[in-house]
Amino acid sequence: MLNAEEEADSLIDVQQLTVGHEEEEVACASLESVPVIRKRRFMTTTEIQSNAVMFLVAGFETTGTTLSFTSYLLAKHPDIQERTRKEIMSVIKDENGLTYDSLTKMRYLDQVISEALRYYPVVVGFITRKCDQEYEYKGIKIPSGMSILVPAFQMHHDPKLWNDPEAFIPERFSTENRFKIEPMAYQAYGNGPRNCVAMRFAQLVLKFTLAKLLSTYELVLDPNKHKGDLKLGSSFTLAYPLDGVWLKLQEAHES
Repeated sequence: MLNAEEEADSLIDVQQLTVGHEEEEVACASLESVPVIRKRRFMTTTEIQSNAVMFLVAGFETTGTTLSFTSYLLAKHPDIQERTRKEIMSVIKDENGLTYDSLTKMRYLDQVISEALRYYPVVVGFITRKCDQEYEYKGIKIPSGMSILVPAFQMHHDPKLWNDPEAFIPERFSTENRFKIEPMAYQAYGNGPRNCVAMRFAQLVLKFTLAKLLSTYELVLDPNKHKGDLKLGSSFTLAYPLDGVWLKLQEAHES
């Protein structure tokens, strides 16, 4: 049974992570039964609406672009595509269909998506952090209060942070290897308590779409459209395939 303090604490949930919430002071008892003032936090209707819209916006264009990049990489690496397909077909067979539970068991597909987001990070101009105190790095002074933009693409391809960064290796993110990754070196969704609000939503959409696609079709690059490396373009915040991703879909045969 919760005591008064624990009960009050239980009222402070994910709402407190949202910017711009209302606060209401309430009285409760401490462990020594001395009245103290604690705060319950609420979101306004406008804030709820804004967060709902932002949730969908943050997980829409970014998800579609990630699907393009991931499909391109799978088509470019047919051995990885085939391994991913085998896992998908095996899980679907064992779980009697494509469900939320079956998606959670597609571990290699998780690795493929994570590596695709390392190789082609979609959000490249939105990851910022504010310096909370003056700092000097290699002769460069950064004043307190200045916002620093994190160059996600350059960081994801830095050989000091990643072994063979120009290679597409989903196994980097396996259970055995992911602990070797410097946490701040991977910025696909940002980092910290205010990372991408739509991360889980985006991951679910990505996994479902790719599982549905790969269980039915084999992805093959159109040789007339892709004769060299993929050219990248960027808007203010997002990277994207400059000339699109052109694929041929062939009926997949379970091996």
